[in-house]
Amino acid sequence: MRKISYRVRPETAVLTRGFDPKLSVGSARPPVYRSSTFVFPSPEAAERAFGIVLGKIRPLGDDRPDLIYARLNHPNAEILEQQLVPLERGANSAAVFNSGMAAIFTVILAFLERGGSLIYTQPLYGGSQHLIHQIIEPLGFDARGVPAGNTKALTEAIEQANNLSLVLIETPANPTLVMTDIAQAAAAVRRKPKRPLLAIDNTLLGPTFQHPLIHGADLAIYSATKFLGGFSDLLAGAVLATDPELIETLTGVRALLGNILQADECWILDSRLSTVALRMNRQS
Repeated sequence: MRKISYRVRPETAVLTRGFDPKLSVGSARPPVYRSSTFVFPSPEAAERAFGIVLGKIRPLGDDRPDLIYARLNHPNAEILEQQLVPLERGANSAAVFNSGMAAIFTVILAFLERGGSLIYTQPLYGGSQHLIHQIIEPLGFDARGVPAGNTKALTEAIEQANNLSLVLIETPANPTLVMTDIAQAAAAVRRKPKRPLLAIDNTLLGPTFQHPLIHGADLAIYSATKFLGGFSDLLAGAVLATDPELIETLTGVRALLGNILQADECWILDSRLSTVALRMNRQS
């Protein structure tokens, strides 16, 4: 007898994914965990958790280490990250940050290698533009802007760039709404002998109308302050990827920077995910 596989829609998955009511005395909704520090069930569990955080031990499959300290991770962040994944087609893993700028800055710091270069479309969101000019370039990195929507110029820039580490595209561009071809940029990136990463700022269209990962992007970046949050009452950022190792790298840098999203904001944002598609379709 053929086994039938049942799949729920992303809008339904965000209601239940990542949360086990048995761990919260049967509560249908996750509580807010404001703990800064967590208790280990045994010395061996503590040793293993620190080993994973320090990169000495590699977790197997979906196995997650015991929580250590809220700067590294906490229950509300883990729940939110798992519930974000179904909304972004092609994603397998996510990391949340305390603002959209924190998400972008962590991506650049994590993946712009020493001596590496950055290509970005312009215009960019003002904060991203200032970040590149006031911090990234003074640190000695080569950053080159290419007009948004100009596929030929972007392809040539990618082909000609030396030590290219990262391509950052905001599409639609803020504030002009000019679109850039994600698939063409992904194709150009794949032709490089040493393949750079392609990151898409998907704040303005996703995760309802545009899914960069299925078009070849490595990272989808969000200012969750905007449509994901939806009510102008919180700051948050998120990054999603098909490759979980990219997210592991990001969360390692996040732990050092201390820019994880706090428990209360995680809880609020988590409660908004089930209405993202409804709200964005109605607003459009």
